[in-house]
Amino acid sequence: MHPSAVRVAGVLRERGVTGDIRELPEPAPTSQPSWAAALIGADKVERADPEFVRRSTGQVIGGVAPVGHPAPLRTLVDAELASYDVVWAAAGHAHTVFATSFGELLRITGGTPATVAAGA
Repeated sequence: MHPSAVRVAGVLRERGVTGDIRELPEPAPTSQPSWAAALIGADKVERADPEFVRRSTGQVIGGVAPVGHPAPLRTLVDAELASYDVVWAAAGHAHTVFATSFGELLRITGGTPATVAAGA
């Protein structure tokens, strides 16, 4: 398993997450939230470059997990995820994911529920 995924697995265990990390044969791309500026009260946001993402999260673009960062990050959790029993989250690498739930994501990230649907 990729070293970033191993670090994420350790953080997940520390936070009581029981689901295992799964390695995928193909990458699982992440979402692209263009609405983020309004949600956080900023005038605008710009796409982070790969170096900034790695420095801020310790992980590479395309597989950034919601946990395992060098320092706490503000986390928004899409409230729509509450309608699903299982949510698949990135696990530190583009080829790794783990099963979780909306409530568990809020708990392990200290995140804030947010309405992120387009046009909301």
